[in-house]
Amino acid sequence: MWQLGMPTPVLQYRVELPGGGYALLDFAWPDLGRWGEFDGKIKYQDPALLDGRTSERVMADQRQRQRRIERSTGWECGRWGFDEMTTIADFAKHLRTIGLYGARG
Repeated sequence: MWQLGMPTPVLQYRVELPGGGYALLDFAWPDLGRWGEFDGKIKYQDPALLDGRTSERVMADQRQRQRRIERSTGWECGRWGFDEMTTIADFAKHLRTIGLYGARG
């Protein structure tokens, strides 16, 4: 993001969630009303991180977490992982497709 000249995100931005609890956002741009999450595949595969859940359950939990964050903040989320970051050009293209780079970035 820095190499692309994007606005500096706030890392591990804390959001209070409706009904209690909080979430830490990987990347947040409060002034843009946007946040981003890096999705590593390990959380869907490592038994220690799965904690008895299936990978499908982890994905469902992630979707529910995202909805709670969006309700709390009103911000849009963009997601990426290593597959979108093979080159700086690929990452820039992905960030454009999710509205985090280019006209707003």
